[in-house]
Amino acid sequence: FTTIEVELELEKGSKEKKLDDLVRDYAKELRSEIALASIFPPVLISRGVSTLAVHAYVESYPVSGIGLIGPVSLVPRILTLPGASQLGTRTTIPEFNYEANFPICLIESDEVLGNQEHVSPWMRTEISRVQGVSELSDERRIYGILRSWLDEIGV
Repeated sequence: FTTIEVELELEKGSKEKKLDDLVRDYAKELRSEIALASIFPPVLISRGVSTLAVHAYVESYPVSGIGLIGPVSLVPRILTLPGASQLGTRTTIPEFNYEANFPICLIESDEVLGNQEHVSPWMRTEISRVQGVSELSDERRIYGILRSWLDEIGV
């Protein structure tokens, strides 16, 4: 298997863009990085704000699965992103339209998972694994959950 880590950065002129345009630009950049590394649909694993780029990616490109760690998708429709005021970006979470015909692993804090009012509409789709953790900073625990999930889905 090939593993790549992609760091998505803001381009010049990005400060004038809306959040949904930025997210879609990130998805295109992610696609170009993945296309260079593999011909097979990837399993994408993302954390926090980068989960928005993964949602945009799967609207247009195939995946074998997605792992979402502390996804922004669980917060209310309007959010305050770090640095959003400096960026001048609109902070309404974009709407995503895709059918999840692939496994999804959701890792979130027990506190957020216990608060159903934070669950976003896309969560109505089938998720192959939902795992709560006491601390999202527990990298060893999160790695173990992801490794187990990847074994379950045969990757």
